[in-house]
Amino acid sequence: KDVILEKGDFVELYCIDRDVSYFKKIYEDDNIIIVNKTFGIIVSKEDKTKQNELSLQEVVEKAIHHPVISLHRLDMNTSGLVVFCKSKKVFEKMKEAMKNHEVKKFYLAEVVGDCKLENKEYVAYLNKNLKLHKSYVSNEKKEGGQEIRTTISVLKKNKNSIIFWNMQK
Repeated sequence: KDVILEKGDFVELYCIDRDVSYFKKIYEDDNIIIVNKTFGIIVSKEDKTKQNELSLQEVVEKAIHHPVISLHRLDMNTSGLVVFCKSKKVFEKMKEAMKNHEVKKFYLAEVVGDCKLENKEYVAYLNKNLKLHKSYVSNEKKEGGQEIRTTISVLKKNKNSIIFWNMQK
């Protein structure tokens, strides 16, 4: 039904069925699918904070007509490759391989502004606040904190930016 809006009216839209433009398929076989995630969408449906929020996991499942489990996550406003497993068995094997450092994660990033990164290994601590479901990186280890190591290789420095290659250990 058409309605004429007047000054002060409030319009709320709900997008239930979005298209699959949130990702591009990079690789797929019988066990996994790797997609390039765009920014602006959460990875896992378990991380949804609103009922009508859409996750990349749900979009991928709809596109390939098969349930998937995310092997890892990227922040909502981060783009990059995400690996989804097509079975619990494959998920457990891949998770163990990542834990044993048989699978490594690499990042290519550009930082704009005054950045002092150098070619070296950085050591910090990942501290989790379970009540708030948030993680924090700090130079200080707190109870339950996990040591994390990141090796940075600077590829190019410009006047206002730096491009670097990062490998997490």
